[in-house]
Amino acid sequence: MKDSASAAANSANIDNSTDGRLIGMLSIAAAPGALIFNPAMFALAAFALALFGLTVAAPAQRKWSLIGIAAGIVCGAIGHYFKTTLV
Repeated sequence: MKDSASAAANSANIDNSTDGRLIGMLSIAAAPGALIFNPAMFALAAFALALFGLTVAAPAQRKWSLIGIAAGIVCGAIGHYFKTTLV
């Protein structure tokens, strides 16, 4: 009886150490669109994805969202400076 209770408790402990990694990487992937297509839309998309990633990310994976925020700001500023709107 005790073994089955501990097995049930162990199966309930799910490893969430990779939560938020994908959304952080998506924010990094959206940032270069500010240099190519539209500085306002893609910089804001990268920033919004990164903020959402910060809310759901595990502490070890928050670095991806922080990099996404920095990439969105930098790419948006460069795109705005050079006025790179192709669309």
